[in-house]
Amino acid sequence: MIRRALALVVPHGPFIVLLLIASAAAWLWVRGERAIADRDQAVASAEMVCAAASSSFVPEDTRARDRGLVCRKAVKGLADFRLKAIADSNALLVQAERDRLERSRRDVETAVAAANRTAAAARRMEEANAKIGSDDRVDGDWFARLNDLAGLRP
Repeated sequence: MIRRALALVVPHGPFIVLLLIASAAAWLWVRGERAIADRDQAVASAEMVCAAASSSFVPEDTRARDRGLVCRKAVKGLADFRLKAIADSNALLVQAERDRLERSRRDVETAVAAANRTAAAARRMEEANAKIGSDDRVDGDWFARLNDLAGLRP
């Protein structure tokens, strides 16, 4: 079996070698084309990113190895601006929350003080009601306590 295969291969040896070399060359050519396409796609993406950052990937009067440096600086500046804006926004939100909590605390204190004043006025009104005689006559002190209960007196 091996002898038959060798008998077929040996007379066609140069053709088989040429076929192997052509296959290898075709494979390398396809790989090279793919590498070129990948590179072109990467450059196109870089140019789009740079255009979005109001910059150029290959500014005029630059060397080939310096491509993208100006764009990288522009994109970094935008990223720094974004981070600073987020940090400043967070600081403003924290300060607004602190202010809201302080106002809320003052409102609670004011409400408690008003409730205490109302309770004290109600207690004084009950004391004034208890002093009313059997003839149901009230004096100026009773009216003062009534006005205090109604919140008409400071």
